Amino acid sequence: MRLKNKVALVTGGARGIGEAIATLFAKEGAKVIIWDVLPEGEEVAKRINGAFYKVDITSAKEVKENADQVLSEYRKLDVLVNNAGIT
Repeated sequence: MRLKNKVALVTGGARGIGEAIATLFAKEGAKVIIWDVLPEGEEVAKRINGAFYKVDITSAKEVKENADQVLSEYRKLDVLVNNAGIT
């Protein structure tokens, strides 16, 4: 398990490719954090025993505040997957 006890943040993890990445990382032993504006992200996080933060990545303020919170809680970030799309 290459991801055992690694902290992984997946933006856009509520559905599609992001959800698949978050699920695989959790199966590989990572502590997965999902950032998304979609409320479905909370259900995904519960299913994989991860954490969900409602974050709009188009807002620099929200990104900064939530990044600070993640680092405060987890003390590190090993993997970042920038999967969220902006339309």
